[in-house]
Amino acid sequence: MRTWLRTLVPLTTIVTALLLSPAAIAQGADSKDCAVCPVMVALPGGEFERSAVLGGESFTVSIPPFAIGKFEITVAQYRAFTEATGAGTPTCQKWTTTGYETPRRGGSWKNPFPHVMRPEDDHAVVCSNWDDARAYIGWLNDMTGETYRLPTEAEWEYAARAGLPNNSKWWVLGHMEMNGANCENCTGFDMMGHGLDEGMWEELMMTENVGSFLANGFGLYDLLGNAAEWTEDCFNRSIAESPADGGAATSGDCSHRIVRGGTWHNVWGDLAGWREGLATNRRVNEVGFRVSKTLPGG
Repeated sequence: MRTWLRTLVPLTTIVTALLLSPAAIAQGADSKDCAVCPVMVALPGGEFERSAVLGGESFTVSIPPFAIGKFEITVAQYRAFTEATGAGTPTCQKWTTTGYETPRRGGSWKNPFPHVMRPEDDHAVVCSNWDDARAYIGWLNDMTGETYRLPTEAEWEYAARAGLPNNSKWWVLGHMEMNGANCENCTGFDMMGHGLDEGMWEELMMTENVGSFLANGFGLYDLLGNAAEWTEDCFNRSIAESPADGGAATSGDCSHRIVRGGTWHNVWGDLAGWREGLATNRRVNEVGFRVSKTLPGG
């Protein structure tokens, strides 16, 4: 999808390569524990600077080695879980051009965009709440004997920044050039269709196949845009409540968990700083997840 807009990839590749620090280039190899398991990328860990907003108070966090999903969990991967466990297909809230709607027209993880089209197998799964994500992870662990989990918020930030500095280029552009992610205006057009005919406009109004855009410096895809992503952390308004060792915040409002990364309908400048505390039972067609696991030495 949107191949008609992908004309800036060579330039983006060059700019991204020039921005990468040595820490961003030192990444581990891909791994996969089973045929339907997510591809994981091992990250070396290290120190990085966290802040909640551009120019805000910052502090240094030390991240142990960990692995994180190269992509968001896909429709096909989530279907394998539901078929193996008998998990249902509850309805979810749908974001449309007029805002959230009461679930109708069969909206669920199978068909979260009934106003447009069904997602393909390689689209990021959405309409999965925090409890659904944890159930999927439990199934993965039972099947593989591994210890998958959701990433902590600090791990998510470390993976998303990929060694790049905490500066205005991160907060405003996510260190991306135009057409670097799936968001409302990441292609230079907005989702209300300015400059697009009706068919092209509809194509922008949903998730896309994972890995459709360039990877960041750690070889990870879609941390910004596409589907926003659940993390393990309990909700606190201030990230100062988070542990300095990169672990998850386990105090605060644990009926709500932190979601990061922005969505397919957020604007470019909101992606890097997009941070919300959503109720753990809330299913929305803009939120999905990726998985992590601790590595030896972590």
